[in-house]
Amino acid sequence: MCDELSQTLRKLREECLEWLHCNGYRPRTMKSYRLALQEFGRWCARQKELKELSDLTLSTLQGYQVHLSLRGSKKTKKGEVQMLLGPSAKIVHISALKKFFEYLKKHNYLLTNPSVELESPRSKRGLPRTILSVSEMFQLLAQFQGEDPLALRDRAIFEVLYSSGIRRAELEGLKVDSVLFQDKTLRVEGKGGKERLVPLGEEALKALEAYLKRGRPRLHANGSQALFLSSRRGRLRAHAVLSSLRKAAARAGITRPIDLHCIRHTCATHMLKNGADIRYIQQLLGHSSLTTTQVYTRVENTDLRRMLDECHPRERF
Repeated sequence: MCDELSQTLRKLREECLEWLHCNGYRPRTMKSYRLALQEFGRWCARQKELKELSDLTLSTLQGYQVHLSLRGSKKTKKGEVQMLLGPSAKIVHISALKKFFEYLKKHNYLLTNPSVELESPRSKRGLPRTILSVSEMFQLLAQFQGEDPLALRDRAIFEVLYSSGIRRAELEGLKVDSVLFQDKTLRVEGKGGKERLVPLGEEALKALEAYLKRGRPRLHANGSQALFLSSRRGRLRAHAVLSSLRKAAARAGITRPIDLHCIRHTCATHMLKNGADIRYIQQLLGHSSLTTTQVYTRVENTDLRRMLDECHPRERF
């Protein structure tokens, strides 16, 4: 690839990322897309036949897709280790590429968008990881007691997570005015900057009220509008919440692997077991596809056995 095209790709990559930023893409997504587009640029630099933007055809993109599929964990000639890309990473790479070419077409750098016909990798959605029982979840919540500001904060965090099933990034992004006590809802900014209102249960509302009245003022916000503050006076990050979760799980005698997404799975599964319509759960979790919700909210095999025994005509006689 000629130097002129290499410089053009770098310039357009930055323009595209700025465009995505203006369209509400989260910093984490932006970082992933930047890395993916940088790799695409490096691959293009090794393709001698590429001279100008119009040379980036569907065939070229398919060649890059093959490169991603074959990329292994062997050492390169420079001694660097390239890790094998998993299904999720491949999806990110292709998603970034599709957005990049969407930008090029939209802003008239290309007459057509060759990535439209590029087939996206399929992700294999497994069952959710650890799902806590109701008693385990209650034991976990019981670990957050006391009037210490951090205890009040953590109690509010985990009551909110269990009540609403919001994602960890959504939790990080909450502001003080995200809590609408009068409506008993939480204003959440989800993936792609999509905003939704999530109802909160009474216990979560009580915990939030206690934290805002007796906990947060003692954590010295210093002008920050973040709902949950760290002991260092800044916005609380997900890794600190995860640390609190794992310590509480150990105190509660929960030995299975646990993370913040586990609380989201647990919330959805408990609601499904208690008769909630799966379409309501889809809206609660902020899923654009019902298929995703069906994966997140598995039904245990024991429940299937019970339903068979109770409901199948052949088993009732």
